[in-house]
Amino acid sequence: MKSLLIITTKLDAGGAERSLINFLNSYDRSRYTVDLLLLKREGAFLKYVPEDVRILEQDKVLFYMYNMAKFSLGTASDGLHRDFLHGIPFVVRRVWSTIYYKKVKKLDRPTAEQYRWENSYSKVIEELTGHYDCAMAYLEGEPIYYLVDKVSADRKIGWIHNDYEKIAGDRDFDEKYFAGLDNIVTISDKCVDVLKKNFPMLAEKVVELPNINSAEVIEKFAREFVPEEYAGCGSDNEATGPSNAKRYVLLSIGRLTAQKAFDRIIPIAKALKDKGVSFNWFVLGDGELRQELVSKVSEAGLQDSVKFLGIRSNPYPYIKGADVIVQTSLFEGKSVVIDEAKILHKKIVATNYDTIMDQVGDYPIKVVEYEPEAVAERIKEVINEDMTIDASKNYGNVECLEEYYRVIG
Repeated sequence: MKSLLIITTKLDAGGAERSLINFLNSYDRSRYTVDLLLLKREGAFLKYVPEDVRILEQDKVLFYMYNMAKFSLGTASDGLHRDFLHGIPFVVRRVWSTIYYKKVKKLDRPTAEQYRWENSYSKVIEELTGHYDCAMAYLEGEPIYYLVDKVSADRKIGWIHNDYEKIAGDRDFDEKYFAGLDNIVTISDKCVDVLKKNFPMLAEKVVELPNINSAEVIEKFAREFVPEEYAGCGSDNEATGPSNAKRYVLLSIGRLTAQKAFDRIIPIAKALKDKGVSFNWFVLGDGELRQELVSKVSEAGLQDSVKFLGIRSNPYPYIKGADVIVQTSLFEGKSVVIDEAKILHKKIVATNYDTIMDQVGDYPIKVVEYEPEAVAERIKEVINEDMTIDASKNYGNVECLEEYYRVIG
């Protein structure tokens, strides 16, 4: 039996994280023992890590580097903090204050992570104890840098879960770390092409592995509860609202970042109202744009129809109970939300971005160029359309685990 280490940032309910949870609940226990290292030991999906997966304790420096926002380095207000300050050289505080606050905050996020890793984190974070047959960084950025610099393993694999050109920082910096990997894994044909174009000298290392989505796991979690927020809504519930119109449930899921383009919801929702559609549009997720989006919804007078619910540890009952899943993204590597909606046999409307057609196949996803009126019209059509979705078909892909095993070794 081989030893496998998986490194990721944290277990918030993002698409990559949900794919990881599916993998952890589905991999062959006779082949591997799995350790999981979280740079931040937090996230709504922590409770779904199987008991036989060992979550590693963070060493003192790693903990404080990735939880710095919770503490002020200028004080020692608790025992843990005092212990840290006595045990770690003064240079940590010095580097943090001079480099991070004065330099890093002026950079875009990927470049900032690269800069702080090179100039601060890599200098003080300790090497991980032990040796593994294979170690995987399941997200791009610092998990990969940590893997290359701090982990001893026979094989090292790094994941890029997005279109690299949309998330890139300093390519030369990444190339140095990608060269230290045995494989660079990404999740769609388009993402493979982008990586090979940007790193032609490493093209032979690039492989495509789909996000793992287990129909068995997702359907099990989808039955856990009925969302209380859906009470009185939905095409199958009692009619409510003006003229006894049914309030349909629209659902979007993702981090509240520019990539997901949830600001598009506002003009689409306005157009839907103009068309006489009665709906509640729920958004699951959190991020730096939450306050801005909530304010814009309020300014538009849509607060009774568009609701930001934050992160939910189990999003699957929300998908199961929705009438239409709406994807508004500017770009995706490969949308986990769409794959999950297919598994639960839901109606899907998506804006047309580069990789969306990779996921259509034989599934009746309605893809539309972004224009608020056009998207609203398509949503209205889908609500009223008796779409043919083969509810007996399994849209999961646990059979792809064999491809994972070939790469892991």
